Amino acid sequence: MNYLKELTFPVGLSLSVSMFLAICAFGQTLSRDHLSITDQTTITQPVSDDVSLITIAYGKLAKYIKAAYIWQSNGERPLNRQGRSEKLADNGSSISFEIKNIRTGAIEDIYQDIYGERVSKPQGDILNVGQMTVRLNNGSERIAYKAEWGINQSNSLVEDWQHTTFEEVLRRVGTTLPPVKKYTAYDVKVKFGKKEKSYKAMILHHEMTSSSTLQFSFLDNIVGQIALTKAFYETRPAIE
Repeated sequence: MNYLKELTFPVGLSLSVSMFLAICAFGQTLSRDHLSITDQTTITQPVSDDVSLITIAYGKLAKYIKAAYIWQSNGERPLNRQGRSEKLADNGSSISFEIKNIRTGAIEDIYQDIYGERVSKPQGDILNVGQMTVRLNNGSERIAYKAEWGINQSNSLVEDWQHTTFEEVLRRVGTTLPPVKKYTAYDVKVKFGKKEKSYKAMILHHEMTSSSTLQFSFLDNIVGQIALTKAFYETRPAIE
């Protein structure tokens, strides 16, 4: 199993820039009521607005995490990084997300905001998420995500979270990411097993170019940018 450690600024990963943008934004352009997202949430694609974007990303992740427990209940066990089977931690069989204060606006509106005050730093309890792929007899593949609570032990390349502006972070990233045209910021409460955590997260909306197919960057340092990005773009069905 590929275990996706949620490091803030890993080197050599295609998603490292998204993870580098551990940033934030409060906008006043748009405000929405809260969303409750679980593995039972109906997911309708394609993305039609910021609410559907959040629902698809977190809803698919919840379904994939639930699928790992379904697979185990059928007598199977996931493999760890050493290739040995292991029992999933007793965290319950599902995860839920409460999303509030959804705000979308032009990227220029938040250039002078301090990112450490807007998107939560990856510290304390975080979720470690790893993808499992199961190949069926007919050759098709199904997906599940193993998740467990852990303590973040990564180091950040940007230490000054309380003084660096959003504009400065985007300047450092330069052309590594497609141009950003707007953002969606929101508050999250994740519940998994006996723990819950409240934090701030954000999504960057990119301008589509001929050289890039990356449309969104997910800036969630507690659930993890890699896990959300993979879940959002995943087309294979969950294990049943």
